[in-house]
Amino acid sequence: MKYYFANSLILGMFLAHSPFGLLQAEEKERIVVSASRQKESLKSVPSTVQVLGKDDLDRLAGEGASLGEILGRLVPGLGAPTQSVSSYGQTLRGREALIVIDGIPQSENRQVSRQLGTIRPELIERIEVISGANAVYGSGAPGGVIHIFTRTPSDRELAFSTKLGVSVADRPMDSRSAVYDASQEVSGTLGEFQYLAAVGVESRANSFDAKGKQIAPEPAQTSSGDSLAREAMVKLAWALSEKSSLELNGQFYSSEQDSKYYAALAPYRAESGLELSRQPLSSRYQLSLNYTQNEFLGQELSVIAYHRARLYRFFPFALTQPVPLVNQSESKAALSGIKLSLSSQINDQVSLIWGVDYEQESGSQSARSYDYAAYQQSAGRVYENPTEPYDYGPDVDTQKTGIFAQFKWLMMEDLQSRFGLRYELISQKVHDFNPPLETALQRNWGTVLARAGQLEAAGQIPSGTVASLPSTYPLSSFPGGTLDYDAKAFNLGMTYDLSPAQSLFFQASQGYELADTARLMRDAIAETSLLPTVGPLFKLSLTTSTVEDLEAATIGTSNFEMGWRGIWSSFSGNFAIFFNQSDKTYRFNRDFTVDLLKQKKRIYGYETDLNWRLSESYSLGTSYSSSKGEMDTDSGEEALPAVEVSPAKWTVFTEYRTGSNFNLRVQLAQLSDYTASEIDTDGYSVVDAFATYHFALHSRLQAGVENVLGENYKTIFHQWAEETYGQSSGAPASGRRISLAYLVEF
Repeated sequence: MKYYFANSLILGMFLAHSPFGLLQAEEKERIVVSASRQKESLKSVPSTVQVLGKDDLDRLAGEGASLGEILGRLVPGLGAPTQSVSSYGQTLRGREALIVIDGIPQSENRQVSRQLGTIRPELIERIEVISGANAVYGSGAPGGVIHIFTRTPSDRELAFSTKLGVSVADRPMDSRSAVYDASQEVSGTLGEFQYLAAVGVESRANSFDAKGKQIAPEPAQTSSGDSLAREAMVKLAWALSEKSSLELNGQFYSSEQDSKYYAALAPYRAESGLELSRQPLSSRYQLSLNYTQNEFLGQELSVIAYHRARLYRFFPFALTQPVPLVNQSESKAALSGIKLSLSSQINDQVSLIWGVDYEQESGSQSARSYDYAAYQQSAGRVYENPTEPYDYGPDVDTQKTGIFAQFKWLMMEDLQSRFGLRYELISQKVHDFNPPLETALQRNWGTVLARAGQLEAAGQIPSGTVASLPSTYPLSSFPGGTLDYDAKAFNLGMTYDLSPAQSLFFQASQGYELADTARLMRDAIAETSLLPTVGPLFKLSLTTSTVEDLEAATIGTSNFEMGWRGIWSSFSGNFAIFFNQSDKTYRFNRDFTVDLLKQKKRIYGYETDLNWRLSESYSLGTSYSSSKGEMDTDSGEEALPAVEVSPAKWTVFTEYRTGSNFNLRVQLAQLSDYTASEIDTDGYSVVDAFATYHFALHSRLQAGVENVLGENYKTIFHQWAEETYGQSSGAPASGRRISLAYLVEF
């Protein structure tokens, strides 16, 4: 590993990245970030930070692009875009990132990776990507934090903003491939009162690959074709006094698929005729009340009370062992919480922010099965006779109480340090449930007895086996229980100003995530179950367990990072090397079960970026990020797959501006080939081009061409999904797309 870092350091001096364009030094100095849950200068943060503003979102995204796609193209340490509803595999430096929207964390105990797809870019004012494990935010941030800030009200009495957009594939360039987008916002300031209301809708037809062939819905994690998305947000803010304010924020998002297509195989293709009444769905709503007081016992007080709920429905998926089953699941979660923080300036050199977080979550997952014979005879086209919902894992109630504190110390004029820590208590109530395998066997017991009879007649199992089995399967409910554990994390960082234009930084930090209790216990077997007896009939070795056998604990990650950043009038850049290690890891098995193993996982790499303003009209930037990862196993070190550790990613862009009227940007993103222990992935290159023309001060036209060269490839996610779930999940990536949007503010 020491040779890897040495080579990385040398290479990093020549390769660079700046996804969001060059900012002047005076602009950069004003940027504040939320790395420590309070506003501060970017210059003082001892970690890598990427900032994306509203103008960047408008300029660098085609119509219909999700937030996961935009960030995957631009942030060097983030996994590549998936072109799926799921953002699974879009890790930050090989670890899960905590998604935060307006101060509210979006993670749950049941880890379903759709958070980046449940908010449209039109509602976003600003995004801050803080890389590296983060202690003060709590669970879910072992790789860092992606903090999303939604639109803010206008300072005028009444302001309107309207956007109309369309996107189509170049083959076919018609309504079959179209994405239609419309949004409307009204906001303003009336004395001490501010308001904002925004609505948006996106109608999406089918996707087509670079050869002009239609892409079928992906059955494992769900695609976004043939869907209708709706979104709304309301903000109301009052300045109660010169020193206090209150803000009410409500958000809603829903996207539901309504497709008549399915994935036919041999060869892979999209075929018409899908019969499925309950199609995939993603919905989220949240309501928050934020109170701030600038002088509260000599401190600044911030209190956020919130409630959030979401529902994700998946595409049906067929299993053959131990019994044939076509399964469709729904995952729900509802959370309520409060976040209280106090910050103060102790003296001229030392400041402190501390606080308490409390959250109560209720999570559940259920499923329905469909007629397997109809599914098989129609080659995956017909889903009929759905059953009543059954348990697809236990309901889990999670309660978290955390306290945190962070000190900042100006040790000398050019040297600043910080130290933070967090302690959290976690309590989970696991409810009694009927494991889905039990339900499947009960409903197919006649088939099981017939199969056992065939095996007995053939002499493959002992004589009398069938006679020893009951005529009806006795369903064994798995008894629940309570899990109590805790988590500790700290961070230590330093920044040193080499000059007014450049600085060095170092950070040692910890983060943690909760084990996915509901998923881990989905396949649990009760001590009274008949499954261990029946399992050998299907060459399955099954054992019983209890809730206590899970030995629940958080998955801790330790992170180390050191780097440099600088900014001058025509040049900016940064370079960082990092190493992180966790004490446990998940293993996804071929039979779709999941294990939590006490095995160490290490990831190390570097990120670098440079950015030049060659003249008033031309800018140029390039980047390179590379990481490697391995896991300890009984047989030695095992390379982590590309869906966990992003392959080396190189980006380059050139941008041309004519005053304030016209802007053109062409950018390349290249992913390298990646070799892992189980699944190798092929790299690819994608070129995008975006242009903006301002007709007047408050109206503009935006045009874009994505995948300009018509690259025919599969995303990293779909290469992994094909190996994991089968050919129907190996969807090709979208081909060339052309977009046009008109925005006006008045």
